[in-house]
Amino acid sequence: MKLTIHRGTHEIGGSCVELSSSSGHTRLIVDIGLPLVNADMSPFDWDTYRKFSLTQLLGERILPAIGGLYENDKPSIAAVLLSHAHLDHYGLLRFVHPDVPLYM
Repeated sequence: MKLTIHRGTHEIGGSCVELSSSSGHTRLIVDIGLPLVNADMSPFDWDTYRKFSLTQLLGERILPAIGGLYENDKPSIAAVLLSHAHLDHYGLLRFVHPDVPLYM
């Protein structure tokens, strides 16, 4: 089992963790949260990014770069598991590929 913390260790909010099997064939995402603060610790304002494309959100690192997770890619994630209903844990769920199962 491999654990990759995509976001949530050096910032407040925006939790996103990936668990993958030893073979790497099975991948599970735990939370896909909206950041609460910017890199400079000022409050994150979603309205600034609301009209950004998926590509722009990835480029700005608002969305963590996870292949096979988003609607613009062939899904290769087994599922998304949301730990609880706070925006910093589910706020970016709308960008997940609709074929990726969701568990809460």
